[in-house]
Amino acid sequence: MKIHENRYIKSINKYRLSSVFSKIFISYICIIGMVVFSSIFTYYYMRNILIEKETETNKDYLNYLVRIVDGEFLHLQESMYGFLQRSQNITKIHNINNTYTQYDIVSELSQFKHNFESVDKCLLYSQELGFVLSDAGSFDKQFFDQMFVGKKRDGNKEITIQQAMEENPNLQFIPVIKKPFDSSFDEEDKNQQQVIMLTAGLNYSTNKDRLVFLLEEKSIRSILNNTNIVSYGSVYIVDDQLNILSSSKPEEVFESFDQELMDTIKKRQVSMDDLFYHDHFVVYQKSNYFDLYYITMIPKKTYLTI
Repeated sequence: MKIHENRYIKSINKYRLSSVFSKIFISYICIIGMVVFSSIFTYYYMRNILIEKETETNKDYLNYLVRIVDGEFLHLQESMYGFLQRSQNITKIHNINNTYTQYDIVSELSQFKHNFESVDKCLLYSQELGFVLSDAGSFDKQFFDQMFVGKKRDGNKEITIQQAMEENPNLQFIPVIKKPFDSSFDEEDKNQQQVIMLTAGLNYSTNKDRLVFLLEEKSIRSILNNTNIVSYGSVYIVDDQLNILSSSKPEEVFESFDQELMDTIKKRQVSMDDLFYHDHFVVYQKSNYFDLYYITMIPKKTYLTI
């Protein structure tokens, strides 16, 4: 009888001991689970905070960039209009019958151009004249159109400045490729992209005469490269026709921008926002004055490790 009681007591003790160990084990698993869950939650919570903070930082950088570049473009445009209104010789453009008048206009353009470090060429371009006056002298129009050729979005089709102005009288910018007439130019000059800025002339010209600034793309790129974004991403200035006017990566300025991404940006109808697009994080802002978009693209893998 005692033997059975001892066995029963031992069984009870084993059960109790097993139950205690089970409770301890379950408690241990629960604690481990809570620690793991808390760690995961903390990780994603902190990561989201860091991403949100980094996004705001990128927006601040982009907003700063927009203010600088937009301000430069606006200053140039306002100066051009002011020059057209002040110049007495410009109004004689369609009555140029002697070299002296041409010289006066060239001299005015030269003096005006020296006020702006970012300007490579200052031109007076008329759709009705057979020549172009610049700060450096007079060009035959056909020769000029061969030197400075624009590109269109559809297959990078070439287009002359005159064709561009005829297609869009209110054109503000057109990316152009400088075609050197001298094969001795170095490779950088051969591939130098410029941004051409056009302004409408005075009323007397029925919008057929334009004062034109040619800006070296690399001078605009230097502004883009002053932002911290370029250390881990790309920055673009894109016009409404998907032409890349300037890029932090010079090899991309001859390409067309991603149409799907641009369509997504336009559909949002928000002047400044951020979005994930394929494998990139995108922050964009529309120009306050021009048909331009400032866009930053950061690889998602890079962005999540910042």
